[in-house]
Amino acid sequence: MELYRYLFINKSKIQELCDTFTMITGIGVALVDLKLIRIVATGRCNVNQFLNINGLIQKKVITQNTKIVIQNPKVDPECKSCVQKAFCKETLEVCMPVNLLEQPIGAMSFITFTKKDRTKILQNLEMYQELIDNFILLIENFLKKRLDRNALRKNEPVYRHKKITFENLIGNAQSYLHVIQKAKMVAPNDVSVMISGESGTGKEMLANAIHNASNRRDNSFVAINCGAIPENLIESELFGYVKGAFTGANNQGRIGKFEMANKGTIFLDEITEMPIYLQTKLLRVLQEQNIERLGSNTLVDLDVRVIAATNKDIKSMINEGIFRADLFYRLNVIPLDLPPLRERYDDIVPLMNYFMTKHSSFISNRMVQDFKVKKNVFEFLKGYTWPGNIRELENVIIHMLNMMDDEGNVTLESLPVYMLDENMNFQCFAFSTIENLEKNAIIKAMDFYGEDTEGKNAAAESLGIGLTTLYRKMKKYNLCLDT
Repeated sequence: MELYRYLFINKSKIQELCDTFTMITGIGVALVDLKLIRIVATGRCNVNQFLNINGLIQKKVITQNTKIVIQNPKVDPECKSCVQKAFCKETLEVCMPVNLLEQPIGAMSFITFTKKDRTKILQNLEMYQELIDNFILLIENFLKKRLDRNALRKNEPVYRHKKITFENLIGNAQSYLHVIQKAKMVAPNDVSVMISGESGTGKEMLANAIHNASNRRDNSFVAINCGAIPENLIESELFGYVKGAFTGANNQGRIGKFEMANKGTIFLDEITEMPIYLQTKLLRVLQEQNIERLGSNTLVDLDVRVIAATNKDIKSMINEGIFRADLFYRLNVIPLDLPPLRERYDDIVPLMNYFMTKHSSFISNRMVQDFKVKKNVFEFLKGYTWPGNIRELENVIIHMLNMMDDEGNVTLESLPVYMLDENMNFQCFAFSTIENLEKNAIIKAMDFYGEDTEGKNAAAESLGIGLTTLYRKMKKYNLCLDT
């Protein structure tokens, strides 16, 4: 099991500890995991709990394993590229990494929302910083004890990746089943696979299923997101380093992800985010099947299967000179293209049922015997465009189960506010054409994020498409193209 999952598994106890901290200090607390999913929140931070957040600060804290203090939200340089700053109500934020076994698994934010609370902390900043440091240490020690206890009970390595098989993949749409059938055919063969698809379509789960249907199933499946690691660290993360390789390096060195995956499979997510210089080194590793750790001249032999994934138009990036064509051909031996959820409407209800069962603990927490989903909710969700795909659907289900009424009824009012536009006629939306749905989604995203270059980038990301694709669709629908 991946270490960051220990946050979700132990969220009830962590919530109790955070509630106590807030009650004593008056400071709001929000905890997100490695995937930027909000796990725990207190006070005013509790709004939209469990939903994926914008997470610019948290992502930086996790990837750089460092503390960030924002004394003036909105105007602080750290907030410059945040697309939600116009709606920000924070007056102060201290964000700290949460570590387990000396690696970051999440980030915890300590937030004030009034000038009075902000002044109180700034006047006693050293004291509050010590209090926050000790609280983070308390959480980390608690998780370490749970981890040790779990490892002893199960008598298995703590780095074991969650096992996903093809039986765990849910879907009946023909376009999806075609991809799964192709994946099953190639899984036993030791060939490279390139999985393409929008963000949230389940690329890592498919890669995991391929690994567990191969002869490498008893060895490691190691996943790494190339876009989540700073450029100056990604080489050492992939290939490891020796003692003294660079300033701040571990005194005993460290093996990289490729060595961790030896005899198994490595999954390179967001492969197109890899710097061009490192693409050259990766190509050599794939050709020679060996690596050199950073700072070393010794070759380490490898036997690794590579599965890569991207949500970008990789052929356009090749034409623009951003991605190496020879590396693409080396990785793209078997291409698999996962369809977006908006092309799998028949799968929405089965996926809903699965996520409702998975998160059914919310029902007992609300002390209702069962939940009932109104028919118009199903129709609405089947008509929604799902820019965040399956990941968004799961978060919406969690939101629905938290927002159902006291009798367990899930209604349109149980849906996240962003999905419900008061000026939108639901009947027209639910039974509109795909093109109209797509056009409306683009218009809503542009209205929300703005029409400047920064806004278009944010809109494209929220819709799960590339900027080039956004411009092409704006031209198709005769939308404004001025920058």
